[in-house]
Amino acid sequence: MTVKELKKLVADTRRAVGREYGFRQSAYINFKVSDGYFFCLTFSWSEVYLTVKPMYADELWWNIWDAAENNKAPLSLRGTGAYALSGQTIEHFSAFGDGREYTPEEIRGIILRIFKDASDQIGAFLQSNPDADSFYPEEDKMYHDPDRLLYIMALIHNGRVKDAESIIKSARKSKHKCMYTSGLFEDSYTYILRWCRKRNLLGCVRLKVHSLLNSVGRRLMLGDNRIAPKRRRDARKVNRRPWYHRLPEWAYWVLSAPIWLPLGVYFIDLHKRTIYVVPDWVLLMLPVAFMLLFLWVFIRSQSRLKDILKVAFLPIIVGWTVGFLTTLVLICIFDGLNRLFAERTVIATEGIVTARKLRHEAHGRYDLSYYYTIVMLPEERRSMLIDDHDLYNTPASLDKAKCRRELGWFKAEGTKCVLDTIAHFDVVALLAADAWLSSHRLDIAPECVVKVTRADMDRMTHLSTAPEVIAVYRIPDSRLSADSLRHGLTLALDGVQDPGNLGTIIRCADWFGIDNIICSHDTVDLYNPKVVMSTMGAISRVRVHYCDLPAMLEALGDIPVYGTFLNGSNIYASSLPA
Repeated sequence: MTVKELKKLVADTRRAVGREYGFRQSAYINFKVSDGYFFCLTFSWSEVYLTVKPMYADELWWNIWDAAENNKAPLSLRGTGAYALSGQTIEHFSAFGDGREYTPEEIRGIILRIFKDASDQIGAFLQSNPDADSFYPEEDKMYHDPDRLLYIMALIHNGRVKDAESIIKSARKSKHKCMYTSGLFEDSYTYILRWCRKRNLLGCVRLKVHSLLNSVGRRLMLGDNRIAPKRRRDARKVNRRPWYHRLPEWAYWVLSAPIWLPLGVYFIDLHKRTIYVVPDWVLLMLPVAFMLLFLWVFIRSQSRLKDILKVAFLPIIVGWTVGFLTTLVLICIFDGLNRLFAERTVIATEGIVTARKLRHEAHGRYDLSYYYTIVMLPEERRSMLIDDHDLYNTPASLDKAKCRRELGWFKAEGTKCVLDTIAHFDVVALLAADAWLSSHRLDIAPECVVKVTRADMDRMTHLSTAPEVIAVYRIPDSRLSADSLRHGLTLALDGVQDPGNLGTIIRCADWFGIDNIICSHDTVDLYNPKVVMSTMGAISRVRVHYCDLPAMLEALGDIPVYGTFLNGSNIYASSLPA
């Protein structure tokens, strides 16, 4: 019997046996309604769960969730629907085991036992819980309801709204995340609280204010609405907006995202690369001006003080928002024009990285807080803010070969490696703690020295233990000619992938006085931080070149080439040309 045939046999047997006990079947469940309860048998291959919930629970939940149309759907939706509440588990039964085949008689016997035991459990449950309206689920038996929605529905149904609100408030304090969400900021708890507030005095007042705001808004936009009802109906019928004007607000944001999202990312990145910080008075000037303008226009359009006081906050909020957005747009335009028409010559100036930092706080479900470091510019008598990600990400990015090629820099980490190499390379930056700089006097330009903390050093290194110092060097321009290979020994490496092995080879070559090493293109990068550290300073004395190794060997002409093989002759017993 194939798996498909076995599943069909089990489903048919479930349907037939379930009818004998008053159960109906839908997909993987069998269900029945009795005395105001919805009983559901959920089948898997090895186990079957019997759950129960009051019939009013799903109806109340769907009304709260603004999905009242589900009440007209078939009863099976209460067991298989995506927004159906989970029931309290009464009992679970063992079904079929793995690794064996069952005959049709055995399958019927197992399913018959499950339905018989389930019917007995349902009878015992109805005897102990005769009234579905006063039923409260046992929370230790709610295995698939982390939001406690069934218990909250029971509280609301029995008039215990305050208890339901306290449960939601305690869950919010513990930063509980609901299973059901709507949009970015609404979840199942938001809908429940909104439903509860509709049924108390404060909620009625809020709804009244909301309807009042809507009526005032319509009056402002459409003029005097004191026209005959028939004329209003005719006007709505004639001036009915097309479907694309009746979409919800979030739909317009989604449809226009391909336009505003790339522009927003571009201008935000452009503004981050602008040196100077926009003064606070510039950020506040336009919002305050627009707020006063909107408030003045609103006051002129109202004739009664009562109407002004009711919705005075509305033009204040709208004016502030419009002014702030206008300010951001003007800043982005300024940054764009500055980028297009400013002089492209790079001007170097001395900057002092201070120990002071500013923290940008972000609140919400996904907290993204980051720091700015204050950098002083003594020559210009100004200060600037540099995002720590940009300030300290550059040394960290030098772990990648792509970034090293783009910047033309590499880094050396650790006291010994830095002291052995700093005299042989052009220094871009020396990043170290104040204590290390005090104990080591180095002859480098002061503007190249950056004082950093231990936490900053942890972000810039690839090592498990942060070093005391990191030096960033320019990659030297070294070229190889065939004539330079005619004097002395030269090593040729083909496909050496391990950074530690390459560093050891360079260190040994330096010990034996070998000045040049030729590497194939698939050999690990010389300026990999692990290679630089394992050379122990030999990288400054041995020149390493990358080329097409077979073509280079063919171009050597009469220069002898020796290969190293496991079955070759002993190199110490061989006579090599001088």
